[in-house]
Amino acid sequence: MYGTINEALDATQPGFTAAPEIRSAAPGRVFLVSSVLKDLRQAKLQSQEDMAEACAEGRFRVSIASIKRAETGKPVLFRIARELARYFNVPVEKIVAAKPAAVFEAPVLPASLPLHKAGH
Repeated sequence: MYGTINEALDATQPGFTAAPEIRSAAPGRVFLVSSVLKDLRQAKLQSQEDMAEACAEGRFRVSIASIKRAETGKPVLFRIARELARYFNVPVEKIVAAKPAAVFEAPVLPASLPLHKAGH
């Protein structure tokens, strides 16, 4: 029996390239829309370092590392998303991604495709 969709597809279609792993955030973490974050930051004419300093001065709990993670598409704590939304004075929904950018949608398999190895 095959354990994953990739094993089933690879075994039945020579030369098929395996699907990428589905990215999901750990519990309590979310992916942010990096382009929106960058646009909001650049509208304030700030570098990431300037923004981190402004966050510290304004008592927003956001580090330079969190800013870099968020802008490079890595998951951040939901608390960071809330703080960033508060810093930019926008609803948190504006910066939280509906789903990760690299999510792979599994194809629908034809009903005739066997999902087990012959003889097992």
